Amino acid sequence: MAKLHEKVSNQRKDFLHKQSRQISNAYDCVCIEDLNMKAMSRSLNFGKSVSDNGWGMFTTFLRYKLEE
Repeated sequence: MAKLHEKVSNQRKDFLHKQSRQISNAYDCVCIEDLNMKAMSRSLNFGKSVSDNGWGMFTTFLRYKLEE
């Protein structure tokens, strides 16, 4: 099970790195809306699908790539 969770985690990180690189190469300035993901998961009945998407990790990747 640990190897399976590690594989999923690595796939998510790879996807987020690729998307953040694509956005940082295409645009000079990017604005990101400050979203409350916990409230979204509770109020919109999305549950784990909202919590599991790695939004915080994506914004971190995007921020440091745009600062380069």
